[in-house]
Amino acid sequence: MNTLTRDQIRQLTPEQQETIGTLEARRIKKRQQLLEYARGYRGKVVVPAVFVVAALGFYYFRAPTPILVAVGVVGFWTLIHFHVTGINRRLDALMELLESDKKIGDEDIHD
Repeated sequence: MNTLTRDQIRQLTPEQQETIGTLEARRIKKRQQLLEYARGYRGKVVVPAVFVVAALGFYYFRAPTPILVAVGVVGFWTLIHFHVTGINRRLDALMELLESDKKIGDEDIHD
């Protein structure tokens, strides 16, 4: 995609300028969202904290009852799922950012 200069944009109709502005605002918002996802997620702190609290709970109650073990297993599975989802979202954001940066770099080479 070719980048328009300021002079070229000024020659467009107001509706076309608005459309270009809207598209650019969406692109910037999407990039900011991807950067936020790529930087990390709350699970980096939440998952270990929950594991520590659960371990202290098991230590406090000493005699694990079957219901406590079942709750622990389901909770462990849920935390693992939450953690994997967060990591995958972060990796997806990084890949999309890299692809967009590569496209921009390729355009600079061909211009």
